[in-house]
Amino acid sequence: MFKPKVGTTVSVCYDGKLGRAVDGIVLKTRKNKILVEFDEWAGDMKGIRHWFKRTGGQSFGDFVPVDGSLMNMLFDSPGDWYSVFKRGLE
Repeated sequence: MFKPKVGTTVSVCYDGKLGRAVDGIVLKTRKNKILVEFDEWAGDMKGIRHWFKRTGGQSFGDFVPVDGSLMNMLFDSPGDWYSVFKRGLE
């Protein structure tokens, strides 16, 4: 099971795709949640901080509210989906 610790570098993947990964840093951990700071994959937002929930044994994920979210415009979702994986899987 993937249990990131504070200070760990992780892959934050837009739409859950490893080919769309940016590095993120784990800032805090709670049971089945991690707070990660990262930059938007295909946008200008820098230093996004978001709590991700465990979505599987090897991943965390959540909708991240971002300016001009394509997923919000097309599907009325709460933001763009990002998954967090152990770094180095790509």
